[in-house]
Amino acid sequence: MELSADEALKKGVEAHQSGQTQKAERPYSFVLNAQPNHPDANHNMGVLVVGVNKIQEALAYFKIALEANSSIGQYRLSYINTLIKLAELDDVKVALNQAKNIGAGGEAFDQIEQRLLEPSENGAKPRDSDPTSEEWQTIINLWT
Repeated sequence: MELSADEALKKGVEAHQSGQTQKAERPYSFVLNAQPNHPDANHNMGVLVVGVNKIQEALAYFKIALEANSSIGQYRLSYINTLIKLAELDDVKVALNQAKNIGAGGEAFDQIEQRLLEPSENGAKPRDSDPTSEEWQTIINLWT
């Protein structure tokens, strides 16, 4: 019996939540093979590849998720945080302004904006930081 995309996505999320990232990759890939622009599968795959430090690859997944459904704030946050990791600060500012223009907001967006405004210790670009465990848990909880 072959799984539907929704069933496969659910299995991927379950594996992902239990920390079995390799096991989660297979169902996400199944969904993406069937529906390359599936927003949830792209976002979740992005989260997986961030976890193995494939930041540039993650950006592509997050961008597709965001383009497929720009109303999900977490997609936008993941995209922006990935741009920060890549030190693409001009793109971060553009993405943050786009978020504000569509009414996205909240503490996570405020924190990103604050980081952009604060100079680093040596006057260089603001340092990037990984999402907190609380932010990762929020991402994972969205798919349960």
